[in-house]
Amino acid sequence: MSLHRLRSLRGPASVFIFVLTLLIADAFEFNRIAEAQKLFAGTITGRVFRDYNGNGAYDTTGGTAAQPTSVDAGLAGVTVSAYDANGVFRGSATSIADGTYSLSATGTGPYRLEFTTLPTGYRPSARSTDSTLGGTASNAGSTVQFVDDGNTSNVNLAVNRPGDYCEDNPTICSQLYGYGGATQVDAVFTIPFWGGSTRTTGGNPVTDFQSPGNTNLATTDDVGTTFGIAYHRETRRIFVASYMKKHAKFGPGGPGAIYQIDRNSGVVSEYVNLNTVFGAGTAGTDPHNPLDYNTDNGQTTWNAVGKIAFGGMAISADEQYLYAMNLADRRLYRIPTSGTLDSSTITSTAFPTTMPSCTTASEVRPFAVTWHEGTIYVGAVCSAETAGGTISTRLRAYVFSFDPATMTFNTTPLMNFQLNYTRQETDPGYSANWRNWRATYQTISTSHFIYPQPMLTDIDFDRGDMVLSLRDRNGDQSGYNSASNPNNPSQLFKGITAGEMLRACANGAGWTLESNGRCGGVGSGPQGNNSGPGGAEYYYQENYHPNGNPHDEVGLGGAAQVPGSNVLVATIFDPTYIPNDNIYDAGGFRWFVNGTGAQNRGYLAYSMSDFGKANGIGNVHPLCEASPIEIGNRVWRDSNANGVQDPGELPIAGVTVRLYSGSTLVGTAVTDANGEYYFVSSTGVDPNPNDNIGLVNGGVLFNTAYQVRFDNPADYLVGGPLASLALSPANSNSQAGDTDSSDSDAGYVINPAGSPTGTFPVISVTTGGQGANDHTFDVGFTFVPTASNVFIEGRVISASGAGIRNVVVTLEDSNGQIRTAVTGGFGYYRFEDIAAGQSVILSVSAKRFTFSKPVYFITPEDNLSGIDFFADN
Repeated sequence: MSLHRLRSLRGPASVFIFVLTLLIADAFEFNRIAEAQKLFAGTITGRVFRDYNGNGAYDTTGGTAAQPTSVDAGLAGVTVSAYDANGVFRGSATSIADGTYSLSATGTGPYRLEFTTLPTGYRPSARSTDSTLGGTASNAGSTVQFVDDGNTSNVNLAVNRPGDYCEDNPTICSQLYGYGGATQVDAVFTIPFWGGSTRTTGGNPVTDFQSPGNTNLATTDDVGTTFGIAYHRETRRIFVASYMKKHAKFGPGGPGAIYQIDRNSGVVSEYVNLNTVFGAGTAGTDPHNPLDYNTDNGQTTWNAVGKIAFGGMAISADEQYLYAMNLADRRLYRIPTSGTLDSSTITSTAFPTTMPSCTTASEVRPFAVTWHEGTIYVGAVCSAETAGGTISTRLRAYVFSFDPATMTFNTTPLMNFQLNYTRQETDPGYSANWRNWRATYQTISTSHFIYPQPMLTDIDFDRGDMVLSLRDRNGDQSGYNSASNPNNPSQLFKGITAGEMLRACANGAGWTLESNGRCGGVGSGPQGNNSGPGGAEYYYQENYHPNGNPHDEVGLGGAAQVPGSNVLVATIFDPTYIPNDNIYDAGGFRWFVNGTGAQNRGYLAYSMSDFGKANGIGNVHPLCEASPIEIGNRVWRDSNANGVQDPGELPIAGVTVRLYSGSTLVGTAVTDANGEYYFVSSTGVDPNPNDNIGLVNGGVLFNTAYQVRFDNPADYLVGGPLASLALSPANSNSQAGDTDSSDSDAGYVINPAGSPTGTFPVISVTTGGQGANDHTFDVGFTFVPTASNVFIEGRVISASGAGIRNVVVTLEDSNGQIRTAVTGGFGYYRFEDIAAGQSVILSVSAKRFTFSKPVYFITPEDNLSGIDFFADN
């Protein structure tokens, strides 16, 4: 509890300024007597951190290998300001890179601390402790906190961007491909992020790698072949974009379709079709032969891979737009996620076709699309497809930025690097080195379809570092024992793909590609083994070596980074890394530790079916739920009735606070000892409506009107926490600092619908969007005196219990006027004509007696009796 600071006394009472006072509670006679204590200036410290999982705690362990969790990070640039009991600014500090700050407060406490200047897009996260006196190193309060003095630590604040929120074990979504015209085959499915197994020994069975079983959301009849995935958190809709894959059919909308899957209802539908909106062929025409998916129109479908339908897809942070790369016209399309979809609402921007070291415009092949911190990142390759069979120096990868505000690309790439580095083997004896794209069938093997051609299909961000996923085009040109060679339809070979992941580390001015297995000085894999840029690869266990037979590049071009997690999940063929397991021609996921490049665990989605090692799985995307919101904060005793939460003013405990949606009660909380209350989202009924956390069944909804009401009649009766109290002035803006976070917000409403009959304090609230936690709904109450003047009386009593006569009792009022009274025969004293509501200091002095508590600091709002002084002798 924050305590009032006594100002200096004059006269005989001054010797008692440092002495403690009592807090006396008698609801019938007086409101409070606070302990007198000199509070000092000093250093206030704490941390501002990114709270990825929204639990209000500073998480640093990362969980376990089987159940990895987010690792929170500090946030720089947040200002922390201190204000004293008189509203005077007493200093500020700004958080640094690790989120810590150190504020040297001047003057004397107590102080109100305000956290402001959150970087664009950041909002307060959940709080995990009350906002008073600091906490522990791992918990956090609200954006307004109170401390007694300047020697307080762990005054922390949790923040986050709504798009960076993710629960600890989110669902992840991916795609499977049915061979040919297969019907009712799983096409879009989900598993938990914690699925699969960390086991690396033991052989068969591998049921632990298939646990839990996947949940199918759409079939090949619903959506066909897709790759791009985006998720609309607020409405729980998954968007998947059509993708060109030889030997596998499109969905009913053909190459121009983007489909939506409603997770709430399970309904799958076509969301938009560019070929319908802008005309046939906008996203290409379907080249498949539905009568013969085995040969499947030979060279026509071979050459169409990476050139028609869609590549990557992303959604804006506000979830208003999808951004999808049309591979046919090489334009980035912006598509609203609601409302009318036509040529006036859907816009597009051409991808740059003039690039460094890629002089032939037709060789520019964009694909990956990612939204990160307000910018869209697009990945592309220079295919060198007109250069023939000799590996060209034009074979390169690029990353470009796109400004969604201006709808323009920066024509200078953020990254630009050659793809002619040495890699190991796709299959024993056959190099995995990247090759130029080819328009007609090619293979370098006499027994398999092997011809690695790079597509930069996915970009993920791990705390500012990029992870670039390259998919082997050959894997989508071949199949599993299929007639992919149009020159010899009887030749039924397996396709073996050779995709990979590369890491690029932020360097302050851009990004530096990994080299020799290290990135930013970090990495744990072998070096100098001719397996990646500069001599080795960072994600060094992205391979499969059953019984010594090497498949050194097993990536399928998709990855997902759960915000804050230390591990990355990637699409992989042969994902079970167990010698002698006999699980091959399979596909699924493998998790990798970002800090080392080592594998973490695997999940088996399919085996020995459909496409085997030939890109049998698509992208992967975390379906993080919408960041929940909580509202509320503080009820306090506004002793000077100025409508401002002045530090040192006392909280009011035990006040019933109710949340209404219209006339329906949806949540109840009771303020705790610090006067704080909160309403938070829940999936069930609140088991304890008498604590200060009001659980709202079904959640505190986004962008919704509520009322916070203080409508329990018992609170206003004698003995109740609000007896003889009235509302403080609302919406004060005269104080220094952030006025809206330190004021009182309630006003009186007569007979609010759904409440008991009466006039009650009410705060009208309209919630914000995802993650819009708001802890500024505060209410001040002040005393309503029953008389203009009051009296104070009591006794001075010896240790034996007898009254002491002829003892001087001194009263000093807020104007500095001093009065004295001398006790009578039974130790009685009395002061009259004291202005109600003003603070006074009452003290006792006697030559022959000592007192452990010789000073009271009192705000007499009614007549006070029994204010007694007890001598020690």
